[in-house]
Amino acid sequence: MLKILLIFNKAQSVCGVFYYVKRLLIAIIIAALILFASCSQEITKKTVQIIIPEHPWVSYANAEIWYSLKWTDGDGEHVKYIESGTSEVKITVNASSTIYICAYPLSDMLPFGTAFSPSSVPSSVVLSQDEGFLADVLMNLKKEVRSQINWEKLLQSCKEKTSSLREIDVQMLVSAAMNGNIGQSAIVKNKAFEIGPFTVQNGVWVSELEGQGRVVVTDGEMEKMTVVPGVYRFYEKEANLEMRIVCETDGKSACVFKPYLAGE
Repeated sequence: MLKILLIFNKAQSVCGVFYYVKRLLIAIIIAALILFASCSQEITKKTVQIIIPEHPWVSYANAEIWYSLKWTDGDGEHVKYIESGTSEVKITVNASSTIYICAYPLSDMLPFGTAFSPSSVPSSVVLSQDEGFLADVLMNLKKEVRSQINWEKLLQSCKEKTSSLREIDVQMLVSAAMNGNIGQSAIVKNKAFEIGPFTVQNGVWVSELEGQGRVVVTDGEMEKMTVVPGVYRFYEKEANLEMRIVCETDGKSACVFKPYLAGE
């Protein structure tokens, strides 16, 4: 009987050891999973230096320009205020999905921007108005739609069609994206229209577009221009006026003026 009790106690002791080892293994596995999840999250978090080129209104007219920096990543949408005179800023992005970035002058003007896929996140990037136009269009799509778009491939296809992404028919592009069918047939140039002339105050009107420069008006009339539908802004320093020329999709146009208030 004593021998049986000794065997029973020994069996209980062995079972206790196995139970302890089992609990220890479970604890180790749980800790490893938590560590792996934490490491995976850290891997997708990357710091990117954003460089905003000097705005034409600053270059030509020394205007005061602040920016609303917006970007979308794996964590959702983000907004950061960039004060006047600041051209570089660092942001941390979740690179688990394509990142779209736009810096909007005075919050609503033509943005400088770009985008990049998770596999090509740079340590620093210089934004551009050209890519900013396209990035702005795609940024405003639903996340489910954006996730289906290959930015690098789309950008290359657009640049093969035109030297200025602003000329792309965004209505057709957005429609194709919503239907999940962005192919070469969805990338077409908008029809250009000749608009103007417009009655304006004499002075030097600086375009917001890089490369377009200035228009000197001496007879109260801004000459005709050929443009695709959209909004075109000009700034006159002496009068401190902003002019917005709007060209509709049917070629109709209008010209409005307002005081330039960088603090708005």
